This record gives sequence, structure tokens and C-alpha cells, in this order.
Amino acid sequence: MSHLKTLVVMACAFLAMALGAGPAHAADVVLDRGHVDVFHVAADGSQLKLALREDVTGQHVVHDPANVTLTVGENTRTEDTAQVAEIGTGGYYLPQTQESDRLWPGWDTNDVKQGGFSAVDITITDINGPGDVWLFQQKGFGGVEPVFSGGEFTMKPGSVIAQAEPSHVHASWLFTEPGNYTMKVKASAGGTESNEATYTWQVGGASSGSEKKSDQPQPVAASQQSATQKQQQAAPAPAANSGSAGNTGTTQKCSPGLLPRVKDDRTSPATWKDPASLSFGLGNEAKARLPQAIGPVPAGDVWMIGSVQQAGVPWLGANTQHPSLLQHTTGEVTWTITGFNGPGPMAVFTQGGLGQVVGEEWFRAANGKAQGSHTIPANTHVHPSWVFGKPGTYKVTVTQTAKTKSGQTVSGAATLTFVVGGQGNANNGHFDFGALYDDQANCGSGPASGTGGAGGAGGASGASSTGGGSLADTGMSIMTIPFAILGLGVLVFGAGMVRVSRKLFG
Repeated sequence: MSHLKTLVVMACAFLAMALGAGPAHAADVVLDRGHVDVFHVAADGSQLKLALREDVTGQHVVHDPANVTLTVGENTRTEDTAQVAEIGTGGYYLPQTQESDRLWPGWDTNDVKQGGFSAVDITITDINGPGDVWLFQQKGFGGVEPVFSGGEFTMKPGSVIAQAEPSHVHASWLFTEPGNYTMKVKASAGGTESNEATYTWQVGGASSGSEKKSDQPQPVAASQQSATQKQQQAAPAPAANSGSAGNTGTTQKCSPGLLPRVKDDRTSPATWKDPASLSFGLGNEAKARLPQAIGPVPAGDVWMIGSVQQAGVPWLGANTQHPSLLQHTTGEVTWTITGFNGPGPMAVFTQGGLGQVVGEEWFRAANGKAQGSHTIPANTHVHPSWVFGKPGTYKVTVTQTAKTKSGQTVSGAATLTFVVGGQGNANNGHFDFGALYDDQANCGSGPASGTGGAGGAGGASGASSTGGGSLADTGMSIMTIPFAILGLGVLVFGAGMVRVSRKLFG
């Protein structure tokens, strides 16, 4: 009987270690570059959860902000901001548009929709550091404006970011002195208040790349996951396409390609839709006054989708973050404009630095002719500006091209429709144009071509397709692997215990 007691004690000790006798918090993560939603506000049932979400160690990885250090390296030091009248001081600068060698911090409130919330206030409850923290946005054609609802440019206790509707936003950050900064922040919506989160920034010093204390994305407790992640876990896995020709009895040869889709964030979770099913309406809210000619678009009245989200204007960005794309390709995607039809000129470009209108030109088009291409890095979400010179309907065809991890070139084309000066069925909200990898993109009786078109009928690996339908933004939860490993460990332990018991009592 003493052997049995010993066995029970050993089993309990093993299970305690396996099921939770580890450290209370995940290992700290240090981030010094890449896309980060510093203030990620999500609905957790009828409650609000404030966390940090990043696309550096994985895709949409959510952390308790207390476990993350945000590093602003010495390479961000500039005096350019001192030349801006509204600022007048230099410091460590993180611009509104993404640059590969530094953090790209913003905030996101799209996941509050699942709890029935809309307008969200993000409030700085406390801030400490050796200098000031400036937070501002660049205007469409130069100049800067404050982000805080009180009109202040520098962050103070009580400063509020008033997000009128669920949005994903980026701004410019400036830290005036090197050293450690801490921010305490809360979110509130509809009379409900979130947890208070603490953020730590290390400013200045050498920039040596992302120095994660763990090489893998950190597991996130279920209570810390966004509502989107929870729905992703529950979503069924899509069925793979067999590559056959249905009931015709004819086996078709298929080859992979890209399936262009638009990620529609007007619902939560988002859906990936056929571009042909959407028309982007640019009404009066999209009108702007262009101070200088940009490509073929002359100075004067224009209709514009800017680099900052604006109420009443569809905010169309670029996205290389679909899981199937990251799984099967190098992730880098080249956009090339391959078709254009419209009543006036068009220019597409990323916003320039401080005081500059244009950073990098993507496309220009007029009189039925178009030119330009732009390569978007892997796992990137970016918003260029789209400027149209005259009202009317525009058809813009973009071909997306990538390389698989085996070196094969794959592509797909789709046409975007813009109703300039009028209304379509997508007149407001956040959208991303991107692509899915589709291993059955081209099916036919002829030789496989290795490239895919917009109308590929096969199911994308990692997502299914039904032509004009839409796809849920699904993906494997980062909790799946740890629980699988734990289950395997318990199974092996159980088998071992059976052998021990047989030796002791058999």
C-alpha cells in the first residue's frame, strides 16, 4: 500500500508541474520594430479589455502590456520635428507611416463591436518619464494636428483619445528625452470601463533588432484574448479543394495562385470579400483641396482616401497578413496596376515625411493608361492615399504577385470600383485589399501555368472560396499547440504509469 501512496504523490506532483506550477506571467517580450496596436480595446462579453496586440512575433498576438517593453532606438533620433511650427523640438520620432527599422505603434477599437460598443475613449490616467511625449497626426497635405480631444499635443494625465467609431488608427509619436517612460491607460465605452494597463517604453540607446526573450510568440491566457481570437478558435476548418472537375468525370490540372480579396472590417470578426462585390463611394466627405499637382492630378478640388481614417469615407488599405499567404509564400507581395478606366486622373501614394505631401508613389493613371508598382513587405498593413481628379466611376485593376517558399511565382488580378462623387455599397469604414494563397487557383485541361487569376475557383489553402462570397477571418489559435503538447505529455505519462503499476503490483 505504501507503494500506491508513493505513486499517487508522484502523479500529483507531475500534474501540478504540467498544469500550472510554472511562472505566473509569460516571459517578457521586447519589441523595437514592426506593427503594434499599443492600445488594443476589445469586448470581453459585456466588459472591455485593454491589452497590447502585435504582428512582430506572430499575427495578432495579444499580450498583457505589463509583460512588454517597447523600445524606441537611437536610430529614431531626429531634429526634423524642431522645424515644425506646432512642435519646435527634436527627439525620438516614430512616424505615422511604417518604416521597417522602428516601431509602428497605433491603436485599434474594432473588436468592441462584438460587445455592442461603438465610441471609445482611451484615457491616459498617469505618465512618467524624463521628457515629454508628443502624439499627433499629419494632415492630408502637410502640417500636423493633435490627436487628443482637448487639443493638446503632449500627453498628460487626463488626456483622452476620443475614437468616435470602431477604428484602426496610427499617429506620430515623439519622445523628447532618452530614458524610461511609463503610461497608465484605461478605456471606456457606453458607461463601461476597462482594466487599467501599464505600458513601458525604453527610449534611446542602441537599436539592435527585436530582442525577444523568447523566440516564439508567447501563449496568451483565454481572459487576455480578443473577441476576434476567440471566434477564430471556434471557427470550423475549411475543406480543401480536391482539384477535380466536380461530377463531370474530368480531372483537371490545377496550379497555385493568389486570390485577391478585400478584408471588410465593418463586421467583427472581419470577412474577406470578392472585390467585385464592393464599390467604394467617395461622397462629399472625401472632397479635399490639393495644394500642388501630384502626378497627373492637378492642384485644386479632388476626392481623396487619405492615410488617416475619416468618418464618411471608405478607408482602403493594403494587407499582406492573411494566414494562407504567410504560410505558403515569402509574404512579400508586389502590386502592379494593370488596368484603368475612369473620367479623370488618379494618383496613389504613401504620405511623405513631415511637411511633405508625397512619400513614395505607387500608381498614376489618366486617359485609360496607367503605370506603377509597389512591393509590400510580409505581414504588413499599410494605408496609401488614393486621389481622384474628377467625379465618376473608376475601375482600377491591380495584379498582386508573390513567390512561394519553393521559389514559384504566383499572382492574381482583381478590379476595384470607386464611385467618386457618389455612393456605392462601401461608403464608410475600414477595408484592406490583399490576397489569399490558393493552391487550386488555375484549373483546366491544359498545362499548369503557375499563375492565378482573380476568378480562381479552387479553395485557398487555409481558407475556402465561393467566388462572390466572403470568408471569415479565421486562423489557428496560438493556444492550440501548447494544449496539444500538454495532452501528449499527459498521454505519455499515463502510459508510463501503467507500466510502473504493473511492475509494482503485477
